[in-house]
Amino acid sequence: MLPGLSMHSCGLTSQRGRLLSLKFVTQKSFKLFCRLIIFFFLLNTSRVIGAGTSVAFNEEGIAIVDGKPFFPIGVFTYALNPEVLAELHELRCNTVLNGFALNQLDLLHEHGLMAVCPVNKDWIVAARNHPALLGWYLSDEPENRGTPPGELRKAYRELKAADARHPIGLCHTSFEALSQYPNACDFTMTDIYPITAQRDKNVMGVSIMMDEARRIHGAGWPQWTCRLGIFAANPPPAGRAGGRPTHAHAAR
Repeated sequence: MLPGLSMHSCGLTSQRGRLLSLKFVTQKSFKLFCRLIIFFFLLNTSRVIGAGTSVAFNEEGIAIVDGKPFFPIGVFTYALNPEVLAELHELRCNTVLNGFALNQLDLLHEHGLMAVCPVNKDWIVAARNHPALLGWYLSDEPENRGTPPGELRKAYRELKAADARHPIGLCHTSFEALSQYPNACDFTMTDIYPITAQRDKNVMGVSIMMDEARRIHGAGWPQWTCRLGIFAANPPPAGRAGGRPTHAHAAR
């Protein structure tokens, strides 16, 4: 029994079977009751408001979002506008890895899309408790940017301290980089783009990178592969060829 309350001071009484009231013996018991009501209200609303997602990987490297398996079909885009959103739905994508702004997380969530967000203070504050967050994009091709492995390991630890409920990823384009940045991520991505318009690359590169990542990190390591290098309806970066991919194009 709670201190300050007794069976007499917290009894439910009925008034003609319609209204229920609580009677308290002391002011202390009333204050304690009010605190309990506030506590349980905050406890339950915190599970809905600002709780965000909880994402992890199982022993097979499959993403688990709030207890349910999730297979990311993602796009690295350069803008998020109505045309791009329509294309994402047309291609049955469920994840966006670039090109969206801080104030577009709600928009992604409204469209049923998950986000792999960039890492800085503003993004951490805005995204870590947002339901659209799938994970963090710690660095893109750090081997080509001259980023020391120790620097990324430090950034990884700091981000994990700020948000332990979402995985942190690194994207590599070179085979050697997979072994150069250990203990700096929870999953790896590789953008070797084995499927090109000319079909002049060996698609076996996908399995080679997968095998290497799992040789380094373990059999159930999550390894995501960027398969198709085409810039879609949104404007591509300067100097890059554009062109909207079609289903037929992707299937060739």
